[in-house]
Amino acid sequence: MKRIVGVVLAALIALTLIAINLYKPIIHPCTQEYLPGTGNIKGNVNVEKWLAYGEEFAIGADVDGYAVFKDPEAALKSSKSIFAAAIADIRAQNDAPSSLTKYTYQYYYVDVTGDIHGNAKEIREFQGFLDIYENSYSEYYSRPFSFVDFNLHDI
Repeated sequence: MKRIVGVVLAALIALTLIAINLYKPIIHPCTQEYLPGTGNIKGNVNVEKWLAYGEEFAIGADVDGYAVFKDPEAALKSSKSIFAAAIADIRAQNDAPSSLTKYTYQYYYVDVTGDIHGNAKEIREFQGFLDIYENSYSEYYSRPFSFVDFNLHDI
């Protein structure tokens, strides 16, 4: 009986180690250049407009063609100073958390079609930033490895 328990325990430990080893999250899902109207690119994000804010706002596309920031951490860090007035207005109006992070950004979404108090133009711009930023951390990219995803062209 002890031997069976030992074998089962060893098998469970081995399977756990294999599962942990196969889990490969993609931290930055940028896999291609974002060129509207080409390939599987979705939407029509003005890449030049975002680059005007700085290199940290460089945009690429994920495997599905959605716009993502090539370096989302740098983009978020810079957005805090560029959109400071919009962030303060949103915080004041919506009781958003005091710190804007990749874990709290969703609290900063506001209805930009309604009445916006404060700097409406900057708030709308910041909402556009959040739309792209959200794509940069999709749950799709942190799923475990699956043999369904295996493609002979990847070899």
